[in-house]
Amino acid sequence: MKKITFFGLAMAVFTLAGAGMSAKAQDTIQYVHKSETPQIFEEASSTDDPVVIDAGVNKGNSYVRHNYRSFAVYKDTMFTIVSTTDSVEKIEKTVRTDTVKAKHRHQLQMYIGGGWGSLNYRLANNGLVTGAPLALAEIDYAYFFHKNVGIGIGLRISNTTSVARLQGNRLWSGVTDTDGEIYNHTTLIKSWRERETMHTLDIPLSLQAQFYFNEKEKAGMYFGVGASLRINGLNRFNVKEGNIEDRAYYPATHLSLDHLHEFGDRDLKQVGKLDLRRLGAGVFGDVGFLFRVGRVTDLAVGGYFQYTVTDMSPANKTALGFGNNTFTFMPAYQSAIATTEASAAHPWEAGLKLGLRIRPGKDKVKKTEEEVIRMVPVVSHDTTVTLITRKEWLKTHEKDTTFTDHRVNVIAGGVAGSGAGTADEGKTSKGKVPAGYDKGEGKRDYNTAIDFNSYKYKHHIIYFRFDSDRLTDEAVEHLNQILALLQEDENRVVVIDGHTCEMGPDAYNMRLSERRADVVADYLTEHGISEKRMLVRYHGFHEPSSDKPHPLSQDRRVVIRISISQ
Repeated sequence: MKKITFFGLAMAVFTLAGAGMSAKAQDTIQYVHKSETPQIFEEASSTDDPVVIDAGVNKGNSYVRHNYRSFAVYKDTMFTIVSTTDSVEKIEKTVRTDTVKAKHRHQLQMYIGGGWGSLNYRLANNGLVTGAPLALAEIDYAYFFHKNVGIGIGLRISNTTSVARLQGNRLWSGVTDTDGEIYNHTTLIKSWRERETMHTLDIPLSLQAQFYFNEKEKAGMYFGVGASLRINGLNRFNVKEGNIEDRAYYPATHLSLDHLHEFGDRDLKQVGKLDLRRLGAGVFGDVGFLFRVGRVTDLAVGGYFQYTVTDMSPANKTALGFGNNTFTFMPAYQSAIATTEASAAHPWEAGLKLGLRIRPGKDKVKKTEEEVIRMVPVVSHDTTVTLITRKEWLKTHEKDTTFTDHRVNVIAGGVAGSGAGTADEGKTSKGKVPAGYDKGEGKRDYNTAIDFNSYKYKHHIIYFRFDSDRLTDEAVEHLNQILALLQEDENRVVVIDGHTCEMGPDAYNMRLSERRADVVADYLTEHGISEKRMLVRYHGFHEPSSDKPHPLSQDRRVVIRISISQ
């Protein structure tokens, strides 16, 4: 059994105190308990729909009246406890102010950052190409067509740098010197270090996503992927270290010259224009965290990566050479990436960036007028408790008595009230059906020409909630199956018997069993089953579902018998 309130415990004590009284002399005990809140037992309860009334407490105000009922059965006592609570609550109109947050569809995003990048090409003859640090600045506009998803376009400026290192020897055969003699010219690259820098203006087009970790939106994450148009300009190369040695070999005389006249060491440190393609296309992605630093401003911290799909090396490459006025047979040096020894160049960048994401938009204040129900301080909740002598307790003790249930509806403070119910409505003798009802048969008309006793039947049972005659979803589903049986054979007849549990007075239960049986019959009639095929009967609580101890919910039923043969 579930625990009950302090009021319930007090009532249990009150019950035990009266247990020694004669059952005949004390069939029903009533007790009124006043409190600021409804007192409800937890074993079973029900609530009427609220009814708006003019309680007359304050002129111009409206009130709503509730009626709560609860029931508790104690096997170790001779009583069933039935409590009824009338509650009056005040209806007031209030104005609620809600702040509707701006949707922040538009965003202005600004970033600065740095990282590592490379022109990303390879050199023949064991040459090396490595990356170098870079910097970027970016500004974007984004439109979020969904709370978490949007598109963006912007401008990004960055510089990508590579360090190239040439190695090995280069040979030019059959060269004519200033004296007209033929020799083989060899250039030995002793050390070479060259920085090549590409300055790029990007126009990125991105698909963006963002979300926050909670409703307060104090922190979150962002993501972005997209493509960009790359415009190159101010591209330069700088030979930081260019030490080479020129040598000559004369095959006719087997003479080698290393440090004679024009042959020997040269230093080719120089700065020049890097001739790269003007336009290219790239793809990129970024991810990071968001931190709220203002009402409409987030601090963004994250990383990014970009890869250039287009080959950015010069369209017209020349052979590697270190030509000057003396050695005109070889081309002048124009950067490593511009030689035929360089492969295709697909620059890439990776790094971190820090920025602000500004979300303009003002929150809107929305005022809503609504009705709320509030407890009226001057009106208490009066609970009328009826202790009804239990039938099975009397059977055990071989006693015979009558049952009485005086129903009292009280509202304190002079708001509203009614006296007790009449004794004629509340009294019935044990085993006797109230006046106006024939035990075993109801008052509904049916075809007396049909001998319902000549059929054999198959039983169906649907159940009802406590003190209710409404069909549940399960009951409707069961009735639809019964309809199918009746519709497939028009010769079948149906017997409908309504029942209740033992809680409450006989007269009330008989009316409740009538309503339950009628609602089933009405459902079948509304779906095309003739009343001439029906026998409808009502029994109150006089025919429980079992003579053995059982849950009272099994008694709140309608038994439907479908004929199977005659």
